[in-house]
Amino acid sequence: MLRTSVIIATYNRPDDLRICIDSLLQQTTKPAELVIVDDGELDAIPLEAECRAAGITCIYHRKEEKPGLTRSRNIGIDLASGDVLLFLDDDTILSEWFLEKIVNLYESDKEQKIGGIGGVITNHRPMTVGRRIRHWLDILLLNSGTVEGHVLPSGFFTSYGETGKPEVNIRDVDFLAGSAMSYRREVCKKLRFDEEYFSQYSYGEDKDYSYRVSLQWRLLLHPDAQYLHMEAKSMRPNVERMGYMYVVSRYLLFSRYLKRNFANRLAFGYALGGYIFVRSLITLFSPQKLRRELTRMRGIFSGTRAVMVGSLKVE
Repeated sequence: MLRTSVIIATYNRPDDLRICIDSLLQQTTKPAELVIVDDGELDAIPLEAECRAAGITCIYHRKEEKPGLTRSRNIGIDLASGDVLLFLDDDTILSEWFLEKIVNLYESDKEQKIGGIGGVITNHRPMTVGRRIRHWLDILLLNSGTVEGHVLPSGFFTSYGETGKPEVNIRDVDFLAGSAMSYRREVCKKLRFDEEYFSQYSYGEDKDYSYRVSLQWRLLLHPDAQYLHMEAKSMRPNVERMGYMYVVSRYLLFSRYLKRNFANRLAFGYALGGYIFVRSLITLFSPQKLRRELTRMRGIFSGTRAVMVGSLKVE
């Protein structure tokens, strides 16, 4: 059986991390190895004794250098020894059969054409009438599409949970959700997470990495590999940075990996203009969140300006 290494980058969320690790201990197929890369100040790996008793090797690395998710994940790659590397956010809770499902799928791939496998988040926000209207507006503006997990010619994409459609079949996708994504070891040895443009707040780094993988290997979504993503509120980046990286991450996806012909350039410009229009409407009709939305818009305009002048700020 393939050996699995679970890599968790964490930052001062010991309670969330404990719950995440506990879900690993409940797996029908246990990981061989747990690698914790700490940007904070953990006293110890939560449930370490229980992990070792279950046959899980524990590796702990406290970073001394500048914090950042992509750097942590690259360090995790260097420390891990498994055949399959599973990257988890520290606020995820896996279903008990998660690892069994993805390992079985990798093992069924005798030609090793599958480079990565992702799971399905089961606690997306409910698809309300308002969200459905917003989604169809995003489709018209080329901000989104009808099939989750696919990249549009504009460089924008259809995120998981946007359509409200349940996943029922194993299927090919263009990218995986970073909260729980796995890759073959040889993929991670060949391709590294981008520490240049996605350094500290790594919004979009999962799309960038997994899309690069999809250009060389198959990426699959497994509907039975289910998990909860609790999205802990602590240590979240500011909304201005979110607005900036929303624009920049999509431009990087478009400019680095997609055909930059006239039609696609036009599509990117149209999609970006559409996104600014929608966020402006949200700001206008959200008086209770006006300060927050104005701060987000400042980041969006900063990102748009950076794209237009070709000066993407790296922090």
